[in-house]
Amino acid sequence: MNVITSVVCMGAHILDVLVRPVSDIPAGQDILLVEQMRMTAAGTAAGTALTFAKLGAAVRTAGAIGADPPGDLLLSLLDRAGIDTSLVARKPDVATSMSVLP
Repeated sequence: MNVITSVVCMGAHILDVLVRPVSDIPAGQDILLVEQMRMTAAGTAAGTALTFAKLGAAVRTAGAIGADPPGDLLLSLLDRAGIDTSLVARKPDVATSMSVLP
């Protein structure tokens, strides 16, 4: 049985920066050198959209992000996964949400 699934995800669009290895979180302005850094789409809309796309669904995502370089990168990641981002508004007066995770 072939099932064609179409999904629209609405909500937060966040660019996650994943760094490895991290043994301790540095205090204040201290520096920590890492060996790996990877970026991925996250948040209630972008992360969910990415998962559905990997499972083979036709996906659209809706929300708002900043008109800034992190927003450009986030849209690029979603576009490369085949996700329709035409419903994502670009806002020049806000910054795209980002998280740095160990």
